[in-house]
Formats: sequence, C-alpha cells, structure tokens
Amino acid sequence: MNKRLLLCFLVTCLTSPVAISAAITNGNFASCDFAGWQKDTDGLGDISTVNDFQITGTSPQCSAELLVDGANTEAFFANTLYQRLDFIDSQPMMLSFDLELASRLTSSDQGFVGDYAVVAISDGTGNYFDAQGNSGFLFSGIIDGMESLALSYTLADVFDSASDWFLEFQLNIGADAEGLSDGGVSSMRIDNVTLASVPAPATYGLFLLAATALVQRKRRMSVLVLLNGRSV
Repeated sequence: MNKRLLLCFLVTCLTSPVAISAAITNGNFASCDFAGWQKDTDGLGDISTVNDFQITGTSPQCSAELLVDGANTEAFFANTLYQRLDFIDSQPMMLSFDLELASRLTSSDQGFVGDYAVVAISDGTGNYFDAQGNSGFLFSGIIDGMESLALSYTLADVFDSASDWFLEFQLNIGADAEGLSDGGVSSMRIDNVTLASVPAPATYGLFLLAATALVQRKRRMSVLVLLNGRSV
C-alpha cells in the first residue's frame, strides 16, 4: 500500500468526529441559561419563582444547580431538570455528566434527614430506567455533606433508534417518619452532560491494520537501505 495513502487513512481515523446519536442541547450550560432543558417542581411544571433552579458561574464556565429544602425554595417534594432524547441510530452510546452534591446539614447533625439525588432515563410516564434498560436509576444517593462525581455510562441497545426518552436530574426532599424534613438546604450542581456514539470495534480494527502495515513498510525500507549499504 502506498505510504501516502496509509498516512491519509491514519489521519482520517484519528480526526473523524464521533457521531452524535442524540445530541444534548446546552449540556455544558455555556450559554449560562436553561436553553434546551425543561424545569419541573413537584410534577406541576416550571412554577418556581424563587431559587429552586439557578445558573452558577460566569460565561462560559456556567453550570445548572437545583436546590430544595431551603428558605427560598418552593418545592414540597422534588425539583427536576430534564431533556428529551431521540436516539437516531443503532450504535452503542456513552452518557457522561458531572455532579456536585452538597447539604447544609450532615449525618453528624442532630435531626439530619438526608435529601437525595436521582439521575435516570425515563419514558415520560413516571417509569425510570438504568443504563441496561432495567427499572431503576443511573445514579441515586443520599446527600450527606459535599461530594463531586464524574460519571459515565454505556447505554444498552434497548435504547437504540428509539424516541420519546428523557434524561432526568432530580433532587428530592428527604422526610422522617412523621413526614418532616430537616430544613437544611441541599443542592445538586450539573455540568458537562454529553451523549455520544461509541466507535464500533471494526473502526479500531481498521486503524490497527493500517498502523501495522505502515510499520512493516518502514521495516522493509530499513532492511533494503542496510543491504544496499553493505553491497557498496
């Protein structure tokens, strides 16, 4: 194979963009607003007029923040930030996002009742699913102090070429046996939400084949140069 063609093929493999299966709109919140996202408080829609949803930071380093159980929040049960997903091809997909969880009270404080965060794919009818398409969540956890997470999930093919799915980030108010919260504000900060196709194994195979051919050609050229040098 011609060396120049091999080099062109390698460059193409390395620089070809990863196909987007269901692009996330404004996943890094660089526009410093909620463009592309929907907000919901207690299942009643975007009704909050105070601090349940905020944009933090300055452009282009902004992120979204959900708050509950604070003096200036309206939610009685939960705040949810979500976006519709339409999976338009059949390639494996990788979903990634960053979370920063924080609570004013912790388990070391008397009367602590943990609020909790949930991230899931939903069908829009109250059913939640994990990365394998089973009933459950991508992530769920009680908020106890501060925690930063960078999470990635390879989604099962049950989501391939399907529409009317939703990615939901939900912050829920915890309650004790009497149905009371601890009154300590909790927050969930969201950033760098991406959804991209995972390159098929065949792509890597072609790349390795081309790289091997290039190395073998280089070795043959070195041997020829060495032999020619000896014959002089």
